[in-house]
Amino acid sequence: MYKILLTGSIHEIGLDMPSKEKDIEIQYTPDLPLTEIFKIISPFHCILSRSETSISKELIEKATKLKVIDQFQLAGNKRGGKAKSLIRVDDDLHDAVVKEISS
Repeated sequence: MYKILLTGSIHEIGLDMPSKEKDIEIQYTPDLPLTEIFKIISPFHCILSRSETSISKELIEKATKLKVIDQFQLAGNKRGGKAKSLIRVDDDLHDAVVKEISS
């Protein structure tokens, strides 16, 4: 079972599709303060967030089972920003994808 922490508000369709997978458990916390995320992050394999959650070194260090981080910043992408995903490899986080998003 893979545990995904989803932070920031998203449309219900975004929750519906992954929740149908049998090997995935999603915890949706759109308004959880970062201090509370620090307390619950350790069992999660993935954190998916929007710009509401700051992905910091401290957060990554507390996320001992974390394999994937994906942070999507819609406002930044409308201005030609970047979407960035990170993946843990041998206990180090490396840039996996940095992709220009064109509007």
